[in-house]
Amino acid sequence: MHQSDTPETLLLLMEAEVSEVLPKFGLAFFSDGKTRTWGATRSTRGPAIDELAEGQRVRLYLQERDGFSIVHHYELVT
Repeated sequence: MHQSDTPETLLLLMEAEVSEVLPKFGLAFFSDGKTRTWGATRSTRGPAIDELAEGQRVRLYLQERDGFSIVHHYELVT
């Protein structure tokens, strides 16, 4: 069952670095520099995947779902 986004949805803010960009596949991966990695697809809200570059800093807005975190949306750190 898909959980809808409501104003009550609690998002966790995390700063990370773009670790890999695969524009042909519409994928990007972000790392916290320790042990966690998150992924985003073309449908994840944020800058276009092909605008990202390895090493860029991003703010991830994470949503808890079924015991794990997913990227709800992201933005570049300026």
